[in-house]
Amino acid sequence: MKVRLTYLADRLEDVLKITTWWYYVWADRMGPNLDRITEQFQLSIGTKNLPLDGIATVDDKIVGTAVASTLPAIY
Repeated sequence: MKVRLTYLADRLEDVLKITTWWYYVWADRMGPNLDRITEQFQLSIGTKNLPLDGIATVDDKIVGTAVASTLPAIY
């Protein structure tokens, strides 16, 4: 089994698959238009600034996602 972490920016062909997953899990938080959500998400993907979107694969099959971002200070 080969596990790999990759920037989503390096696998743009998978953006629709990822946004579709998220849409069906969190539709109540994402709005009614999957095409618009996908388009907005594509505009934010990169490798140099936060947020950084990543995907985990096993034998080249996507098994998960992760986002690195700043969190608000809690004091």
